[in-house]
Amino acid sequence: MPLPLFHLAIPRTPRLVRPVLLLFLASVVCPRIARPQSKPQYPRNDTQVWTDVEATHSISDHVRLNFNGGLRYGGDAGHLIYHRGGIGFGYTVHKHVILAPFYNFYATDSTPVKSAHENRLGLAVTLTTSLGKWGLADRSQIERRFLASGNTFRYRNRPEIERAFKIGKQSLRVFLWDEVFYDSGAKAWTRNRAAIGVGKTLSHRLAIDVYY
Repeated sequence: MPLPLFHLAIPRTPRLVRPVLLLFLASVVCPRIARPQSKPQYPRNDTQVWTDVEATHSISDHVRLNFNGGLRYGGDAGHLIYHRGGIGFGYTVHKHVILAPFYNFYATDSTPVKSAHENRLGLAVTLTTSLGKWGLADRSQIERRFLASGNTFRYRNRPEIERAFKIGKQSLRVFLWDEVFYDSGAKAWTRNRAAIGVGKTLSHRLAIDVYY
């Protein structure tokens, strides 16, 4: 007969005391061996608020200094899940070619048990042209990511098309873009995101985009 893992002897006690003692012991032992049901790491739906700020200072006719930052509130906009800050330069090599080296720092807190910090060096090359009334742009960006889990390279490509039009006296623009990501750590194309929407310039300091 196999030996028990442990043996617990309960002395003789009154009838009402003994069940209470057993219940107390069970409440102490069971939480140590019980396994809670796993919960999904990310919510299926979430409302977020994103705020991005950029300041630009012209050094010359072809060179500008850029400062950028960003905040994101998630959990139905209940707490800060992301913040970013960085610096970079923009070089207008040609009226259709812009080079932009940059450095950014990222901190994310997507879940209560998952947070990460990242330093990123990168270079973006943007090509622009026009085709009739359509404006065309293509941004290729390579990034060196310094992560706690290891350093990787990531390549991103984002073509975009837009066109200005009018509805009555309202000047609007329609745009469409698609961006794909390749990650050297996964050795695969890991992400694809796209957007289509309409934008309007309200003043020289304020514009609004509505998109899906």
